[in-house]
Amino acid sequence: VIYATVVAKALGLKTIALTGKDGGRLATLADCPVVVPQNETFKIQELHLPVYHALCLTVEEYFWKE
Repeated sequence: VIYATVVAKALGLKTIALTGKDGGRLATLADCPVVVPQNETFKIQELHLPVYHALCLTVEEYFWKE
């Protein structure tokens, strides 16, 4: 994921990273890090769910606005 983020930035793309704990190196590389304050994987994933849904809704509204 780190390498993919580095390549994306080299290509001029914007990046969003969903992480947990302190965000780690990925949070420092991403344009928009979303860091949730948990250490356990299942808790991190639970907190990311509303973020996924919000991102999908925003993209759908942008491209398929009625």
